[in-house]
Amino acid sequence: MTAPKETAPQLSASVGTSYGPTIQSAHSVAYIEIFFDLISIRALTQLSRHLLDNQSLIGCP
Repeated sequence: MTAPKETAPQLSASVGTSYGPTIQSAHSVAYIEIFFDLISIRALTQLSRHLLDNQSLIGCP
């Protein structure tokens, strides 16, 4: 009789664990939030540059 082979536990995010899908979706949400933060920063940067280039828009002669 041979002994059964021991195998390393397999890490699976979607099978047999209650935390896997939650962690994956949390990471997805975080990446989406970072993406929109970067878009907002870029938009604010462009707006501030535009306002600084056109002093008449902010009340300066």
